[in-house]
Amino acid sequence: FFFFFGSCTNSRLEDLLICALLLLKINKKISSNVVGIIVPGTETIRLKSEFYGINKIYIYYGYEWRNSGCSMCLAMNEDKLLPEERCVSTSNRNFIGRQGYKGRTHLVSPVMSIIVSIYGKFINYENYYKIINEINF
Repeated sequence: FFFFFGSCTNSRLEDLLICALLLLKINKKISSNVVGIIVPGTETIRLKSEFYGINKIYIYYGYEWRNSGCSMCLAMNEDKLLPEERCVSTSNRNFIGRQGYKGRTHLVSPVMSIIVSIYGKFINYENYYKIINEINF
C-alpha cells in the first residue's frame, strides 16, 4: 500500500521534524510492502527541512522526498492509487477516488502514519500508545 505524508495538511515543519525524530528513535526502515511519499506543505517548508537535514532522515529510512505540491492528495499527477489500492494519508479528505479511481484513503495523524509505514499495517491503539510511551523525547 501507499503512505502519503504531505501537501498543505499535516506537513508543517514541526510535523516533519517530530516524525523524523520518531524514525530516529524507533530506528526501523519503511516496510517493504509500503511505498512512502513525503511532500512538504510549501516550498519554504521544503527548503527549511532540507537546510536542517530532515529530508536526509526520511531518505535514509526509505521514504521518497518530493518537492512541495499537491501530489497524491488529489491524484493530479502520476502519484495516484490504482483501483482498490489503499493509502495511509495525512491529507484532509478521504472520499473514494480522491487519490485515484476507486482508491481507498485512510486518514491518520503524521505520527500514526509513520508507525503504520514502519510496520506495514495498521496496529491497534494499545500498541500504538505503547510504542509512543516507550519513546523518550
